[in-house]
Amino acid sequence: RIWLSWETCMMSRKQGRNKIAKLLIPLPPNLQEAGDAQDDDHYTCDIRDIPETHRHLVLVLGMPKCGTTSLHYAFESAGFRSVHWALDAGIDLQSDRRLREWGEGASQRLICELMRCAVNAGRPPLADLPQVDAIAEMNGLYWRHKRRQWAEGYFPQISLLEKLLHCYPDAHYVLNVRDHDKWVKSVDLHNDMRQRLVCAELPGLPSGCGQLDEELVTWVEAHHQRVMSLLAGARLLVFDIERDGSLELSKFFGRRMEWDCHNATLY
Repeated sequence: RIWLSWETCMMSRKQGRNKIAKLLIPLPPNLQEAGDAQDDDHYTCDIRDIPETHRHLVLVLGMPKCGTTSLHYAFESAGFRSVHWALDAGIDLQSDRRLREWGEGASQRLICELMRCAVNAGRPPLADLPQVDAIAEMNGLYWRHKRRQWAEGYFPQISLLEKLLHCYPDAHYVLNVRDHDKWVKSVDLHNDMRQRLVCAELPGLPSGCGQLDEELVTWVEAHHQRVMSLLAGARLLVFDIERDGSLELSKFFGRRMEWDCHNATLY
């Protein structure tokens, strides 16, 4: 097996922008003689094979309706290239609505689907998002049928948690939390999110569960405990969106961050 130097990895990723590119890496003479090389004395390396552990990322691991839009704007205020639930969100509101409701264009735009496809192909979760520094919301939840009986849901912050920690040990992780009762109320008032949660098959929340407030609260509490247990000693900020603000964010990231309330559900 041929190992690339750290300098080569950094240079190649910068030049290749993480696209499927080919690098010609000189081989030692003994391997050239063994006939393992291509193009006489070079080894062709797929840039996707280069480890991603050097990427300095911000990954939000909390739930939707928990300040993710505000975090997205806070990240942008500090210069991060942030995405919130989908690529190009906010440019075409009608397209966004069709994506949120029916999953139209999910494989090209929805963050959770891009992450799932990358992992299913044996690549790091964010391999198809090389232009991104921060993910403010990574989950997706949409209807699979016009009759609204089955929902497709994928929460990478749950399903891919261990893989995220393995692939991105140097990332800054944010667990956004809030009062559970207020979170449930916000979910109820955000279109049909409660119904989609009930109709989806999610880890810890099988289809049919979530109709009772207690079921949703238990599900969220279990996720929070798992995150805090697995990330003990890592770069984790438990951020209470109702108590914390610019000071906590700025201190954690080591740069000035602006915190304001965006996309709040009124009740």
